[in-house]
Amino acid sequence: MFIGVQAAVVLGVLGESGQIATSSCVRKDGGKGGSYTLCEGRFVSDGAGTTVPLAKVRYPGRAGDDVPVHRAPWGTFEALDDSFQQKAKQSVIVGLLLSAAIGCMARGAFYLRKLT
Repeated sequence: MFIGVQAAVVLGVLGESGQIATSSCVRKDGGKGGSYTLCEGRFVSDGAGTTVPLAKVRYPGRAGDDVPVHRAPWGTFEALDDSFQQKAKQSVIVGLLLSAAIGCMARGAFYLRKLT
């Protein structure tokens, strides 16, 4: 369930779109996930005019960048990436979710047919 919600956030279907004007970026050393860059700045939504004074997002950039992001319903921010590689990943995620849903529906229909 969470993977489906996370995919909806990354695809821009669920949550709130906007920009983070980064004021600082720091390289963090992660454990198993490796190192990453964490940027902070002010979030301004595209439509509702919502602002968050101190928003954090993982983004491989530097201070002064305007980062297109999507705010998840639980308050975290995901940087939007329009590269071909990211679009391919998103397509695979959507394909896997759809195939799982279709498989569940087919199995349910088969089971109901067996009962009658």
